[in-house]
Amino acid sequence: MPKSFKNLINILYIEGFFLGAYINRDYYKAKPLFLLNLLKGSVCKPELIRVSQSSLNGYISGNSINSIAEDLIKAGFDKDLLSGYIKGLYQTNHKDSKTYNGKYGKLNYGEALCQIASNEFEDLTMENMADKLANEIYTIITDAANNSIIKKSNEFDNKDTPSALRDLITEDEKKAIFVLCKLINISLQSIERQTGKKRNKETEISNITDSEKDKKWASWLKDDIDRLKKEFSKSYKDLVDQCKDMVDLLKSKKNINARLNVIVSIAKNIISDKYSIKSIDAFDYNAFSLMKSHFDDAYDNLLRIREKL
Repeated sequence: MPKSFKNLINILYIEGFFLGAYINRDYYKAKPLFLLNLLKGSVCKPELIRVSQSSLNGYISGNSINSIAEDLIKAGFDKDLLSGYIKGLYQTNHKDSKTYNGKYGKLNYGEALCQIASNEFEDLTMENMADKLANEIYTIITDAANNSIIKKSNEFDNKDTPSALRDLITEDEKKAIFVLCKLINISLQSIERQTGKKRNKETEISNITDSEKDKKWASWLKDDIDRLKKEFSKSYKDLVDQCKDMVDLLKSKKNINARLNVIVSIAKNIISDKYSIKSIDAFDYNAFSLMKSHFDDAYDNLLRIREKL
């Protein structure tokens, strides 16, 4: 049965293993502070995660996490970082031996967590526990972030410029817009595939042993990564050129459909490398994923209203 964010936090937080603390003169109780540290430990840029204790308590109580989910994605939310953070807590001992009721005996946090989580997940062990919990949270966070994007996009549509006030777009311009949208979509899919394959192959290399057989395999993987880098360079150049064509095509249009305006904004941001995707070796996967979600949503809606553009 799918777990809620509230349910997962209640599994992860075990009373007595963590203490509260002062943050900027405000005292945070143990549970919201635990959640705050968990969220910061799951992102590449923890300094971007700023959330009040009242909001943290709201998430713990079951409030919507859409807004914090989008912030996490922007800060570089990463499933492996989250799993690593959870593993880093395993050796934590109970903090208050005087009031501890002995429910978990002398177990450390990892052992106590395994005892609790094994009742919630099938085939759970100490070895796979952090990955299972991180995977559940990752799915919930990414789904919530996408829901937040869709909600904002729908609100944006409601504020769209009335068709009678929009700049005229000719039939030839409409054809060019949809050709460019299709090409941009193809380039984004290629980049998503290339960067994903590179990431997987780098993970394989990190797990390779010093055996002669594995060394040969590592050499092949490195050659394949070099090939993917060349493919990426071409795909990225194509993407930037297509975005420049889109911006040039519509540079004289001031009042256009809201969804088309989203695509133009994305194109401008790609040209200026706002999403930090220019280099495959310093590729911001989360910024790319969020941007692509915006583009896909806008493009799908444009296809539905093609004749009204």
